[in-house]
Amino acid sequence: MALRADRVRERRLALRLSQEKLAELTGVNQTQVSRWEMGTNDVSGETLTGLARALQTTSDYLLGLTDEMLGHLRAADGLDDLAAEVVTILGSTDDSRRQAILRLARTIATLD
Repeated sequence: MALRADRVRERRLALRLSQEKLAELTGVNQTQVSRWEMGTNDVSGETLTGLARALQTTSDYLLGLTDEMLGHLRAADGLDDLAAEVVTILGSTDDSRRQAILRLARTIATLD
């Protein structure tokens, strides 16, 4: 299947993942991730599913079949664009930062 190389790289960078970390999450080696991002290698169906999951998007987005990057979040959880982006950011950071973000959100929620 023909991946959109730019979208793989864009999502990886947005989630602050190294090529090595993305390789680990998808069960391939770093060289394979590099080849996906250069557009020189395609991906199997099973690997595509794992890649989409790791990049917190849909396989349709990675294949260029849709421009809806976060549609799975909105459809599954009823989130608007802003809320889906917040969920994506939370998913891309470590637990201590997530806890800090949660404390900040709780503080902001009580300011009224």
